[in-house]
Amino acid sequence: MGKQLRNGLGQLRDFYMKRLLDSGILQSSDPKLTSFTISELEAIYKKNLSPNNNKN
Repeated sequence: MGKQLRNGLGQLRDFYMKRLLDSGILQSSDPKLTSFTISELEAIYKKNLSPNNNKN
């Protein structure tokens, strides 16, 4: 079970990082990139890219 949880969290982290890098919100040269927690990545994603985010 522990290995599955670790893999799932890694996939979730990769999802958020890829979307944020592809959109240009984060830069691969950012030294803080690898230190973001999943919660921080999720918050940045929801604020900037979430389909449910109404920017109107």
